[in-house]
Amino acid sequence: MAKMTDEEFNEIFHEVDYYDIESVVKFFWVCSIEGKMEEFNFDDAFDLVRGEIAIKLNQHGLLDRDDCIENWNEQDIIDLSTFADSISNDYITFDSEELQEVMFGYLCDKYKEEFYNYDSFVTLMKIYKKLLKSYELSEREKVLLFDECIHAQHETGAIFDVDMDDLHAEVDALYK
Repeated sequence: MAKMTDEEFNEIFHEVDYYDIESVVKFFWVCSIEGKMEEFNFDDAFDLVRGEIAIKLNQHGLLDRDDCIENWNEQDIIDLSTFADSISNDYITFDSEELQEVMFGYLCDKYKEEFYNYDSFVTLMKIYKKLLKSYELSEREKVLLFDECIHAQHETGAIFDVDMDDLHAEVDALYK
């Protein structure tokens, strides 16, 4: 496989957007092929994937209960204030926050009970915990961790909104 010219590499380097997973993964693979991992910003890349993995774990009730409740609340699934008014009476009143805690808390517990022992989610939790301490890792360990993040897409699916196979083909095409 032929290497890129410095000019070609610099063009890709200047196009990388650390807020876009497709751009980051593409640049990661290019840096890996080119042997220029020192050019890859692991801190920014890990910030991006950590957030995406946290969303996936939250959607399945596998992180902190408060984060899980906040995640469902942000999705604006149901207007609990109307429901709270309809079940309140002269003696007992409910507000939407109380109902959120009960309903979404129950959902969190059920999701955790269901998904906690799935191998793919156990793996994703391990990756997430490593990401929280990524600053302690050597460059080699960071390369391996980012590769684990990419492979997690295949195990649990739909973490990142990108088709890794298509992206890999795009990077391969750069070297043909």
